[in-house]
Amino acid sequence: MAQETKQHASRCILVLGVHGSGTSAVAGILHELGVMMGERLVPAAHTSPKGHFEDFEFRHLLYAYRDNESMLGEMKTFLEDRFARYPLWGLKEPAINEAIKALAPTLFRHDYRVIATDRDKFACARSYKAKWRKDNIKQALDYHKQLRRRQRRFLEQHSPPLLKIKYNALTDDVEKHVKSIVRFAFEGLAAPSAERIERAIRMVDPSLNHHRERDQDW
Repeated sequence: MAQETKQHASRCILVLGVHGSGTSAVAGILHELGVMMGERLVPAAHTSPKGHFEDFEFRHLLYAYRDNESMLGEMKTFLEDRFARYPLWGLKEPAINEAIKALAPTLFRHDYRVIATDRDKFACARSYKAKWRKDNIKQALDYHKQLRRRQRRFLEQHSPPLLKIKYNALTDDVEKHVKSIVRFAFEGLAAPSAERIERAIRMVDPSLNHHRERDQDW
C-alpha cells in the first residue's frame, strides 16, 4: 500500500503542554505573530490576564469528548475545516493531550508542527490549583502525570517537527525564544513583520512566572 501523502496547503502549530507550563504564553506569541489561534477565543481571566488564546469551539468539543467519545468525529471535522480554510493556524488547550492519540490520524494527513512546553511539575501543579481550586496538589500532579505520559507517547510514536520550550527559559530571555518560534513556525513561509515580532516579545510578562522551581528533565 502506497504511503499517504501529506497535504501542505495549510500548516497547524499545535501547542502541547500541561496546565501552568507556559502554553498560554506560547499561544499568545503565535497569536501576535499572526497565527490564527481561534475564530472565537476563550476570554481572558484574572488567572490569565493576557488571555488563554484557546479556540472556544474546540474547547467545547474537547470537554464534551470527556463524557461522550462520539464527539471525536466533530473534533476531526473541526480540524479538517481549519486545514481547509487557514494557511497557518494554531491550536492550544492543555487537555488536548487527553484526546491526542485519537486525533493523530487526522493530523498526520496534513502539515503540522508541535511546540511542546515544559516547567517544573510542582510549579505547574500550583498554577493549576490556583485556577481550579477544587483540586489539591496531589490531584493536580496525578492529572498532569497522565497528560505528560500521553503527550510523550504521541511525540515518540509520530515524531512530528518539534520545538521544546521551557517556561523558565522563555521568561528569562523572551526575545531569543520568540525568534526561535518564528523560525520554527514560519519555516518555508513568509516571515512575520518586525512589528509583529516586537508585539510578540512584549506580550510575555516575565513577572507572571511566580514559581521558579528547578526545571525537570525532558
